[in-house]
Order: sequence, then structure tokens, then C-alpha cells
Amino acid sequence: MKSTFANNIKSLRIDNDYSQNDLSKALGITRSRYSNYENGISEPNIEILIKISSFFNCSIDDLLKSRINTVVKSKIDTIISEEPRISVNLNEFNYSDLKEKLLKNKRFYEEKKKTILSEIDVKISEIDSLLNFINNIYNEDLTNEISHNKKDE
Repeated sequence: MKSTFANNIKSLRIDNDYSQNDLSKALGITRSRYSNYENGISEPNIEILIKISSFFNCSIDDLLKSRINTVVKSKIDTIISEEPRISVNLNEFNYSDLKEKLLKNKRFYEEKKKTILSEIDVKISEIDSLLNFINNIYNEDLTNEISHNKKDE
């Protein structure tokens, strides 16, 4: 029986349209060695495990402990639960559709960020104006107090 790790790396590889050869080159190992990982014949050392985790942009815990499809679904659900609403039926999961929807979501947040940043710039400008006003009043009061003190002398 294959380990969770073996199933996960195979699922990730297939879901992302990579061949075993692609992965073995990226990891700097032979294809047969990578194949042994996928088939549960052997397990990678920590260095290779880190490389696999980095390659697929997931945690080592996700690779070793969880069914990766469950982890991916959870991460996708988290991402798409934000505005704009995106519905993805994971039974009819299509990576190009998901990529398009996530890019749309990214553009939405980039626009939101621009709006927020411009609002922050306006607030900073308002604060600067208020600070200038307060400084002017303080300087006037100080000038009046100095001139008043000179008159008293």
C-alpha cells in the first residue's frame, strides 16, 4: 500500500501537468529514483523533501500527513471565499479555469489595494494640512506671547 506521501507527490505532479522526468530534473535526481518515491518503494531524504515542498509550494506537513487533494481544496476554498465570488466544482476541476479565476481574483485585490493606497495618501495629506494648521496656530500664539511679554517689560 502506497504512503500518503507517495500518493500526494503523484497527485501534485499529475495535477500540475509535470512528467516524472520534469520533477527528477528539477530535484536533481534520476527519474527512477523519483519514480520510487511515487511508488512508495523508497522515501526521500530531508533535502529532497524540502525541494519537493518548495517546488509544489506546499508544506512538508501537507506532503507527509494529509491527502493533498483535501489540502488543495481547503486552500482553494480559502482563497475563493473572498470577493469576488468564484465557484469551483472540484469534481470538474480544471486547472486552467482555476488559474483564470484566481488571476481575476488577484486583479480584483490589486485594484482594491490601489484604491486603499490612494485613500491613505488622501488621509496623509489631510493630516499634513492639520499639522501645518496647528503649527501655524502654535507659532502665532508663541509670537503673540513673546510680543506681549516684551510689552510688559
